[in-house]
Amino acid sequence: MRSSLILGALTTAALGLGAPRAADALNFNLSYDPSVSSAPAGFVPAFQSATQFYATHFSDPITVNLQVGWGEVANAPLGSNVLGESATNAQGPYTFGQVKAALSADAKTASDATALAHLVNPAADSAFAVATAQEKALSLLPGNASGSDGAVGFGSGVNWNFANTTPAPSQFDFVAVAEHEISQVMGRYSLWGMCTNCYSVLDLFRTGAGGTNFSIDGGSTVINTFNTNPAGDLGDWAGLTPDAYNAFATAGVKLPVSPGDLTALDVIGYDPAPVPLPSAMGLLASGLVVLAGFAHRRRGLRMP
Repeated sequence: MRSSLILGALTTAALGLGAPRAADALNFNLSYDPSVSSAPAGFVPAFQSATQFYATHFSDPITVNLQVGWGEVANAPLGSNVLGESATNAQGPYTFGQVKAALSADAKTASDATALAHLVNPAADSAFAVATAQEKALSLLPGNASGSDGAVGFGSGVNWNFANTTPAPSQFDFVAVAEHEISQVMGRYSLWGMCTNCYSVLDLFRTGAGGTNFSIDGGSTVINTFNTNPAGDLGDWAGLTPDAYNAFATAGVKLPVSPGDLTALDVIGYDPAPVPLPSAMGLLASGLVVLAGFAHRRRGLRMP
């Protein structure tokens, strides 16, 4: 699978921290492409199940405006071997100081406090691209700001299981892939090594040789290991354990969203809701990145 990050100019309004907002649930405003009319009957309910997962697990009072396609993403056709693809709208460049201030103002959990205590500027002139949905969560944009936050699309030639159960040996778990794609639009992506001194917020939590470990305490505790295979997304996990955010998917397998996955979304700006973690859900893809005039190709979850 592939995803693209489209970076827009950072507006003056986006630089200021917004006023506190009343507690609420995260919402999704879905816009279905005409292509969805040819999708199987289970497609829309299964996709809505994926959005409900995030609405249930996070309490940010924001609306994510999301375009949804079948066999296409953002009106562009998907490749024959692509499970899913996402295009994320982002703004920047933000400085390290601006990102840290936004994370500090938004901090609510013990994980946030630990992460903030260990934040280190990766470069003197570092520049950060922040997804517009993530800006809303961090009060850098109004929670009800209009305009698309991104698009997701899913392969029309894939043998999908829409039932949110363990797929048959020849099937792929659709809800898992949908949840993983949605997380990309929410800001769970990496710009690591794609251009000089450009980063995502997730990249602040890389430790170890080559930045391969995901940690929020400076490396004392390794939560997961980032993928280093250039055929996959460098913001996903290497796949050392079954996990929803692994870089590669296998037919017949349902991968769980782990506590570490939710921690990743927590520390990049989302506020966990007081609900238990379900036993299974999640999955993704990634690809074309546009940052400050430079285009970089990223690869992610796809059929083996």
